[in-house]
Amino acid sequence: MSLYGKDDSNANKTKAGIGVAGSSQAKTIVFIDDTEAQLAENKARGVSSPGWHSFYTYTDMHGNTRYKSELLVSIAGPEANASETQSDDTIGADITSVITPGTVADITTHAPAGAVAVFSDNGAADGSRTAGTYTVTNAAGNASGTGADFTVVVAAGGDPTITLVSGGTGYADNETITIADSSLGGGGGAAVVVTVTTAATAAATFSISGASSTGSGASLTFQWQKKESGSRNFKNISGATNATLALTSLTVAADNGDQYRCRLNNGIGGVEKTTTAGTLTVLDRA
Repeated sequence: MSLYGKDDSNANKTKAGIGVAGSSQAKTIVFIDDTEAQLAENKARGVSSPGWHSFYTYTDMHGNTRYKSELLVSIAGPEANASETQSDDTIGADITSVITPGTVADITTHAPAGAVAVFSDNGAADGSRTAGTYTVTNAAGNASGTGADFTVVVAAGGDPTITLVSGGTGYADNETITIADSSLGGGGGAAVVVTVTTAATAAATFSISGASSTGSGASLTFQWQKKESGSRNFKNISGATNATLALTSLTVAADNGDQYRCRLNNGIGGVEKTTTAGTLTVLDRA
């Protein structure tokens, strides 16, 4: 009678794992049958021969998933794959499956929230305007915005060129700011109307384009990672396990230049893949 059975019963799993449970590493005891031993997905994790394996997964200093596998008991003529009972497909895949990780695009946002981020104006030439360079401070919008500062250069023909100096606060998309002629030399020309095309949100949402998986029963899972500007290493973001990553309360000092990527698995043992990294740019509108 064999000390270790040829099926993946809980009793045999307990026997095979004697002496392993005391390790400080969170190891899993898995049974690999003949079918599983032939799959490239399992070989990539180091489980490539029939029998009982001690399996350990961890994240290295660069944010990459690594595997350690030890063959505890080699089994000749193990039970058929169709007879397995253990829920171990994420380690010992039963079928071939391929994960396509997709890409994460760069994002540019503005901070602080409520500042004027992008604007347009109706600044057609008006010969009645007085040429010169003017500073417009604390410009109020027609809604709740206030505090925006602009420099307006009026050319000889009355054509204004407007530069945002400070974005203020409390502005909303499509809010308008009227710069009266009295702020532009008072020559009798028409007011210049600035439209807040985009108000700053100090927020960004990263998403994945083109991710997919083959294999019956595959369901993609996600783990987002962050590499801070100036660092060489990606680290897992706690709780960031959705298909998208929403970031709020962003600042130039803390967040500009950070990179984000996502590790993908499919629940049926496909080899983990990682997306490209998207860079976050936070532009200052304070």
